[in-house]
Amino acid sequence: MSIEIHELSVNEYRTLRYEIIANVEGEKNYAYIDSKGYVTIGAGFNLYGSGVRELVLSDIFSIDREENFETYQQLVDIFSQQYQVDARGNPLPGETERLNNALNAVMETWAQGGDDRPSTFVIEDAGGQTWQQRVRAFFENNFSQQYEDKVTDFIQNHPVMLENVTALVLPNSKERAALFSLAYRIRRTCTNQNYSSKLNRAQHEGLKIFKSGQNCLLNDEKRGPLVRYCQIAGMRRW
Repeated sequence: MSIEIHELSVNEYRTLRYEIIANVEGEKNYAYIDSKGYVTIGAGFNLYGSGVRELVLSDIFSIDREENFETYQQLVDIFSQQYQVDARGNPLPGETERLNNALNAVMETWAQGGDDRPSTFVIEDAGGQTWQQRVRAFFENNFSQQYEDKVTDFIQNHPVMLENVTALVLPNSKERAALFSLAYRIRRTCTNQNYSSKLNRAQHEGLKIFKSGQNCLLNDEKRGPLVRYCQIAGMRRW
């Protein structure tokens, strides 16, 4: 059975791609503890890993590792911790307060060094952009191509049927946006060691649903993340 593809223009695709991320991850301009106990901000920007953390600090807060090493390292010490959460992924009592107190202490000292420095670890409106626009721009500039490449690599290794023709390319579509979001979600919630295998299993399951023509709403709980992605994307079928 060939896959029914809901193609989109470039702008429509990029808008939907980010809307799925924002709906699943949420958009927050302040630091919070995620369900795994890691400090996160923006649209699921996990600050535990050095790569994302350094980009957030330099691009959004103008805290450079080389030029502002003391402040940078103090924040790294905070973000390198895994905070305690309960079985449902909610921070234990006192953990959020502990995080906020630590961040406020660092940022209050940071603010004393310049008039334009924020005194809290909050993404503010700046440069004619709202904080939401800044978060989306940061996402597009730093993550979009990385995860597009992962989706492309996966499709090339698992060709799909498009109108009875075996295709190595999945065009800009609701289906591609859903697979992109799945790749992003898995990257954020697992280690480097198990990312590739976990992503391969999840996206392979997604293609199976595509090919079967099953209704998203009827999939079982094991396909929960995939169901949610296709619901948000407005797809009746995968």
